[in-house]
Amino acid sequence: MARTAATVRVSGLREVNRAFKRIDASVVAEVKDELKKLAEPVAADSRERIGHYAGASTSTIKPYPTMKGVVVRQAQKKKTGKRGDFGALQMGHLMSSLDDHEDQIVEGVEDLLDWLGRKEGF
Repeated sequence: MARTAATVRVSGLREVNRAFKRIDASVVAEVKDELKKLAEPVAADSRERIGHYAGASTSTIKPYPTMKGVVVRQAQKKKTGKRGDFGALQMGHLMSSLDDHEDQIVEGVEDLLDWLGRKEGF
């Protein structure tokens, strides 16, 4: 099945972001670190899937924190294969990895939000 986006959406994210702004910066850093840990299985699975192709640079496939969450991307700046569709091929593997780990990520984010709520008294 073809998907146009590989995203886990959280209802009430605007409210969560507002609450984050009231939290100490060290707690925000902890949350970002935990989000990176949750995304690491997706990155590891993607590295394994993409590593089977000659010329693929898998060492740059990592989770990166952003202002809105965390993304798994390949940070290689140049073409990494001799195929014109190699980027699309890699994206397909990244999306498949996300699909395979979606339940685990959703559960981890729920646990993280529960922990944060308890810690900050929400």
